[in-house]
Amino acid sequence: MIYLYLFITFFEIGLFGFGGGYGMLSLIQTETVVHHHWLTSAEFTNIVAISQMTPGPIVKTTEEVIQRLQHLEEWFDADQVCRFRDKFMSACDGHATERLLEALKT
Repeated sequence: MIYLYLFITFFEIGLFGFGGGYGMLSLIQTETVVHHHWLTSAEFTNIVAISQMTPGPIVKTTEEVIQRLQHLEEWFDADQVCRFRDKFMSACDGHATERLLEALKT
């Protein structure tokens, strides 16, 4: 039944929304936060903020961010992140990794 509600909701947004992803944000927020209570206002705001840091169309990016956050344990591999850090961050001035890790702690 949830798939029917999702289809109807986003069909209406696509039908009545204009102006691209930014123009649809208020419709998406109203439907997902106010009407259906699928997300809290804070969750929606965080998802939009995170999606702004990534390239791509805002609605598609927001969808991907939601999926990633819902399945964080499946997508996140701490060893892979450490290997990436060791391989690519070592090319910096030697202190960039420390600054990055310190910024992530705060």
